[in-house]
Amino acid sequence: MRALLFIFLLTLFGYGDDDGKDKHHHFYKKDLTFLSLDDTQKVAVKKILHEYRKEIEAFKKKKVTLLKERQKIFLDDTFQFQKLEEIYSKIDKIRNDIEAKFLENMHAVLNPTQREKFIHYLHEWEID
Repeated sequence: MRALLFIFLLTLFGYGDDDGKDKHHHFYKKDLTFLSLDDTQKVAVKKILHEYRKEIEAFKKKKVTLLKERQKIFLDDTFQFQKLEEIYSKIDKIRNDIEAKFLENMHAVLNPTQREKFIHYLHEWEID
């Protein structure tokens, strides 16, 4: 019974799977250790991430304000569809600008091989 359990666990974790692909296991969201950054890149990426986090925090505060405006629009006697669209457009534009700037900065730091690895985790860097 123990032997079957051991074989099952080995199979589950891909033991013996040697297809030449990168064997990095990505356990944590936004984990960049798989990129094997050199010291210069680590400093640059740390700065990029610091700025990215500051921008996300500012975005979240702005989003709260904009969503309060959405509530006011809904509570008004006359529904103003155009104003609501403007609110959603502002939210999307801010989010898209932050993401684009982050990706531009990361692109400048990473080499082509690292970019190839990074693209598999782009979804983790999307702002909610």
